Amino acid sequence: MKQDIHPNYRPVVFQDLSEGTNFVIRSTVETDDTITLDDGVEYPLVKVEISSASHPFFTGTMKIVDTAGRVERFVIPVPECRLSLRGAKLRALISDAIGEPASDLESDGDQCFDGTRLWVLADEDDPGSALGGAVFRSIRFGEAPMTVCFDDGEEAAEAARRADALLPAPDVRQVDGRRLVEVVPAEAPIVVDPPGAPVGFEDLCRSVGVEPVVEHGIWRGEVAGLEVVRVVDDPELGNHVQVGVGRFDREAGKLLHADQPQSESLAAAADLVRAHRRPGTGAHPLSTLCRERWLRRDLCTDPSPVGLVDLEPVDPADQRANLRDP
Repeated sequence: MKQDIHPNYRPVVFQDLSEGTNFVIRSTVETDDTITLDDGVEYPLVKVEISSASHPFFTGTMKIVDTAGRVERFVIPVPECRLSLRGAKLRALISDAIGEPASDLESDGDQCFDGTRLWVLADEDDPGSALGGAVFRSIRFGEAPMTVCFDDGEEAAEAARRADALLPAPDVRQVDGRRLVEVVPAEAPIVVDPPGAPVGFEDLCRSVGVEPVVEHGIWRGEVAGLEVVRVVDDPELGNHVQVGVGRFDREAGKLLHADQPQSESLAAAADLVRAHRRPGTGAHPLSTLCRERWLRRDLCTDPSPVGLVDLEPVDPADQRANLRDP
């Protein structure tokens, strides 16, 4: 038998860091640490985070221990705690702005009504929706004047630009420590005339009952507000028409129906959408996608339900990234 090829099999102490319990077990594990027990013998030492002395299965008691074997020192706030902290921050900002003790103010999460004005603190994760949300919230308080506060300067400037288009215009402020400072509105984006439709695109859409639209310089065809065809700018092919509901559907259709005439594939896609995009069709994806565009299309067709005579669609403020997100 060869010499010095077998591991050293000897008594080793395994120490549970959360309990301090020591187990003497024979093992070949390698370690540089040692410990001397009450019997006066020095043993190799291996530290473990959990053992039968501390695991809830064996002890019947639940404990929370971190990877270093110490009880957690900090508790991560749950969403309710985070909202409560934002409410406290908003009350402090209002108190410094109007000179009223924060203890006299009551906040509902990230909004507070001081009796005459609605104050809203924009969510750091979704500041872009703060202005629109504040407008709807103000209805609860008789369309009271409002101040919308932002931590981010760029978001505040963009909100101030949009607020100028409203009557009465909401007051937009940026949070600077404990102060609310005035905001210079961002410059309006440069409006350019939309490009003309590719030759034959509008006729293709209307021949199968699809409405051609152009937004942010991109030509699309929609059925009840849902896109079923788009003009895609390809580096190799240039502008060409792709049929489908969304990017993945368009790419799949390009592979599966490459030999089918575009008018036939577009008619099939439009008929499928119409079958599901009407009242009472349930929760089919084709019925639930882009419902706000469906409503816009219906109101532009007949604006009388909102007391108007004529409505014209305009480009949304933000270009939609996909069909699922509003």
